[in-house]
Amino acid sequence: MAALNSTFGCPRCRKPIRVAGGRPGQQVACPYCAGACLIPPAPRHGAPPPAQFHCNNPKCDAVWFEDQLHQEEFEGKPVYLCPRCRLGVTRLAPPPSFWERVPLAFVFPLRGDGPWLVGLGTMFLALLDLAIRYGFGIGSLFALIITIGYFGMFGLDVIRISALDEDRAMDWPDLAGWSDIIAGAFQVFLSGLFVFGPALIAGAMAVRAFLWGTETTAFVWSTTAIGLTVTAFLYYPMAMLAVAMYDSSLATDPRIVLPAIVKVPLHYGFVLLLLVILSGLRFGTQLTLRALPPLWQVIGFLPVEFVSFYTLIVGCRLLGMLYRAKEKKLGWFS
Repeated sequence: MAALNSTFGCPRCRKPIRVAGGRPGQQVACPYCAGACLIPPAPRHGAPPPAQFHCNNPKCDAVWFEDQLHQEEFEGKPVYLCPRCRLGVTRLAPPPSFWERVPLAFVFPLRGDGPWLVGLGTMFLALLDLAIRYGFGIGSLFALIITIGYFGMFGLDVIRISALDEDRAMDWPDLAGWSDIIAGAFQVFLSGLFVFGPALIAGAMAVRAFLWGTETTAFVWSTTAIGLTVTAFLYYPMAMLAVAMYDSSLATDPRIVLPAIVKVPLHYGFVLLLLVILSGLRFGTQLTLRALPPLWQVIGFLPVEFVSFYTLIVGCRLLGMLYRAKEKKLGWFS
């Protein structure tokens, strides 16, 4: 068959590939994803290009059209094998998009051993919550430090896992002792302080103006505090994604966070919307529980703690997925 100039979509990443002088069936490398694929034959009457399969044997590394594969039966079902080495093959297909991955974030906490981890985490969080509410003095403070440090580091770990290895299951943070917990609490607290600090200062100035200043000054500071608070809530999720990836509270730097928001406004806005819904679910269940009679508060305590832990995991998963989908566009480490 004569050589021709071919233009076709990569079966791995969907990017257009242009090959000068190529032949149908010739193996080429995609210039975008570097994956091997075959030049498909010319399409006929709008028919889709034939499926392509990659040999799972790294020593073979061949790519085949479906009609070239060797077929055998196993337990009454057809099994496709590489015709060269007779090992299994995998169909070439682009990875799911960010939008296709989003529903999977809501089942991530229940994947694999997730139910056991979520169950234990819910009970641990409930015990810490009780210690914070009904403990005395230093006991409440220790419980608060553990909650912020341990579950803060857990959330950052979920972000990293989702960003770097989405097939890896979540696990507890690998902390050696109190020093790691305190360090985790300090990192999470300091990150929040960097983001919400200006709003807190403006709020304090508004209170001071109401007590000792003029009405105009109080109005200006109150408006400033509200504006800074809204800005902080819009800024905070991307800031925590940066903290997780850089493993430093200093990653809340506007020079890192603001360009990232500008580069992925649609995806980040969608994640923000989902985080608002998750936060509304979390705080809504907490407020509802407090409005119930004492007996129902006891009955509903663990389910509400489950909602808090579950929404934390899903929210962190969404942030990690955002980084994985837009890693090149964010360009943090390129």
